[in-house]
Amino acid sequence: ELEIRRKHQEELGRKKLEEGLERMRRLELGDVEENGEKSKKTIDQYRAYSSASKYPVSVRPRQIHVDLDAECVLVPINGVPVPFHISTIKNASKSDEGSHTYVRINFNTPAKLSGGVFVARKADGSMFPDENKHFIKELTFRSTNAQNLSDCVRKIKELRKR
Repeated sequence: ELEIRRKHQEELGRKKLEEGLERMRRLELGDVEENGEKSKKTIDQYRAYSSASKYPVSVRPRQIHVDLDAECVLVPINGVPVPFHISTIKNASKSDEGSHTYVRINFNTPAKLSGGVFVARKADGSMFPDENKHFIKELTFRSTNAQNLSDCVRKIKELRKR
């Protein structure tokens, strides 16, 4: 009787372990939340500031500013600082040409096929809520102050690693 009970307990333990491993695999993939519902992470969930009044006071007009606390990059568009959460940025690169330094910031965008048709990924919880909207693919900035742009690229890469 003790032998039967021990075997039954081992079998139950093995089953529970397999269920736990499967649940952890799904959580790591972002498939299912703990309550069993599908999780859908979208770009709309990443908001660095609730309003423009919450911007850091150290933001200067017409300069790129990396806010490490809010995990966002404020870039000047028509002289107005516009925040982009670090999760929307794919990569950033710097290049020097003559007396100017260029910084290119590439953004995550929905994948397109050659015909301009979006790849459907809605079933697995696409990152983009509506692929039919317009997206910024990249921004390029030019400056004669190479140190400022180098510092910005370094901070962006540091935030991407976090």
